Amino acid sequence: TTQYIISGTFSNYLYMSIPQIKSIQEADHEIGSHTVLHSDLTTLDDNQLIQELSGSRQTLSAHFGAISDFTSPYGAYNIHTLQVIGQYYRSQKNAEADSAATGLSLVNVAKEFDPLNIKSLSVNKTTTLNDIKKLLASAQQHNGWLVLTYHQVDYGGKTYSVTPEDFAAQIS
Repeated sequence: TTQYIISGTFSNYLYMSIPQIKSIQEADHEIGSHTVLHSDLTTLDDNQLIQELSGSRQTLSAHFGAISDFTSPYGAYNIHTLQVIGQYYRSQKNAEADSAATGLSLVNVAKEFDPLNIKSLSVNKTTTLNDIKKLLASAQQHNGWLVLTYHQVDYGGKTYSVTPEDFAAQIS
């Protein structure tokens, strides 16, 4: 997996600490950037945009080694933000898709692949196992791959929360 980290949250007990993130990394999971403050990049001026991107990369790299992958908060990006993101990161994963979408709209395929706009399904409490099975079938049919974004695995019941049981079923 890739864990996208908001670098300005290390002192906030509601988020993972540096030792917790290091343990994830030591278990062979990648650490990626998710900005400093989780700002909507499309609303920032150029100086703020650069600070969110470069500041996060610098902080995360100091603790976890080279950071080369990114995801935009709220799935918010545009042509300009992607150009700037490309100056700091090799990839940007979107998180804008909804589980009602089907087929190639959510599947990454080589002939259409854009490393600065990797397609991803934001899994939420309404995403069904059948939704994921359909998308996996489409990925297999088109020799592509499916990227799933999980924001929260718990019993909180919030929009982007998935129960541990649903998560286990979807991953298996």
